Amino acid sequence: MNIREFEYVLTICDEGGITKAARKLFIAQPSLSKYIIQLETGLGAKIFDRSTVPWSLTDFGEEYVRVARDAVYLNHRLERKLQDIRDYQSGTLIVGIPTTRSAYFLPEILPEFVKQYPKIDLQIVEDKTGVLEEMLLKGKLDLMLSYQSEHNPMVECQMICEEKVYLVTAPGYIENADPDWQFHEVLEHLPEEKRLFILLHEKQRLRRIADRIFEEYNFQPRSRVMSGQLEVATKLCISGLGVTFTTDMVRNKLKEDLKYKYADYYTLDERYATPLVAAYRKGGYLPRIGNCFIRMVQELFRQ
Repeated sequence: MNIREFEYVLTICDEGGITKAARKLFIAQPSLSKYIIQLETGLGAKIFDRSTVPWSLTDFGEEYVRVARDAVYLNHRLERKLQDIRDYQSGTLIVGIPTTRSAYFLPEILPEFVKQYPKIDLQIVEDKTGVLEEMLLKGKLDLMLSYQSEHNPMVECQMICEEKVYLVTAPGYIENADPDWQFHEVLEHLPEEKRLFILLHEKQRLRRIADRIFEEYNFQPRSRVMSGQLEVATKLCISGLGVTFTTDMVRNKLKEDLKYKYADYYTLDERYATPLVAAYRKGGYLPRIGNCFIRMVQELFRQ
């Protein structure tokens, strides 16, 4: 058994069959198929059940893949350790960033990182948080930036910052409003005809926070899901269409937009703030450049 063998099998497992795996591995499909048949013959057992679409693992295959993932991860960890000994400021760092937040993270992070570490090949993977976490546990990412919600015991986290949540409206939307008002005071002064909340989709983090706020304040909003994008919802409200909840990152970005820079923001209680964290595999090896990346992001977002 060798690492290449493990990587071939894991790629087929992850891609669900030979065709996509061969494309990803840059190998001719017949060659990869022949290789796997020879491997299974040598092992004396089938790894894949080819009668299903996508391919599934046999009982033997389940155990083989478990060992293969551990072996590939340990090999990757060894390579990263040796790289650190040789020169930690060269090589590759693979970082996952949720698609919905990359527009805010990347312009802040990339220019500074390239400036400080020009020899590092920083590879950014954008996807849903759940997909990124799975990649992290499989050793396909060195670390990821995310919002901490449910704690995964297989993941270690370092705090980046606490992202505040605000209620946002168009300027003067609430007459004689005080910017220091608490949420319950805003509700008291918000006329019934202006209680239209533009909310995100139910599975989105800020929507869950909004639902929690409404429940705790025993408030039934008039709501309309207008967009799955937080920035779009915020802009609609600044344009006078209603009221929504938004975050530090969106607020800071819109300060640079002449059309949307003027708005009324009301800070919500700190218990609604969400920790932004750098996450990496527990018990794994985080390369030194990974720690440098985390420290740099902490400094950028705590300014």
